[in-house]
Amino acid sequence: GARLQPDALPGTGQLAVPAAGRRRPGRFERPADLLVPAGGGRGGANTRDAIVAAARREVLSKGFHEASLRSIASEAGVTTGAIYGYFSSKEALLGAAVGNVGEGLCKLCQRAFVEFESRSIEERSFSNMGAYEEHVQLRIIDYIYDHHDEFSLIAQHPIATRWERDLDCLAELEVRSTRAYGSELRAAGWDVRDPNPLVLEVIARQFFQALLQPIVRGVGREEARAFIMEYGRFY
Repeated sequence: GARLQPDALPGTGQLAVPAAGRRRPGRFERPADLLVPAGGGRGGANTRDAIVAAARREVLSKGFHEASLRSIASEAGVTTGAIYGYFSSKEALLGAAVGNVGEGLCKLCQRAFVEFESRSIEERSFSNMGAYEEHVQLRIIDYIYDHHDEFSLIAQHPIATRWERDLDCLAELEVRSTRAYGSELRAAGWDVRDPNPLVLEVIARQFFQALLQPIVRGVGREEARAFIMEYGRFY
């Protein structure tokens, strides 16, 4: 027999779908207007970048708790629901706005420790170590100010930005490097006590946490560099 064709909707030229053939979204399906491109395509990547950039500006302007997903969505040109197609929570969105700058800081310090450990024991005397530490501390401050906005977000809401995990990494590097340096000095005949690892860890975490204070207080780069020189000598 002849195939039945659905009738056209009056005045639209669109085909009407029989009621029996319509399918409602399943319980866990998003409505079509909330769907986002799958697989990280170009359009999806651009939309994600726009959301992240808008979130960064919103949180910097209002703070994490006062930041509005509706405002972020409006600035990014998407619906509020569409944000959840990319990020499971406000915290996840903030984490994306920060990126991997904390991990980058860990890698910077790790390279510095490896570079120092590769030197001869003579080149790693107390006086030489002090000069090298000042050099590394300035590199750290410059790195933080090169990523000023991201570290401002970290200072506002460290838990959502994985900063605690990065602090663990930084403290572990400092403890391991300090103890290894002490062992080598003792082997070379120096009278150096092996400090308590817990004490070292607490001091190291406090040191790295305080590096965000210049940004928190609105201090410029040059003043922050002067701060790290004095703070580093105290530390």
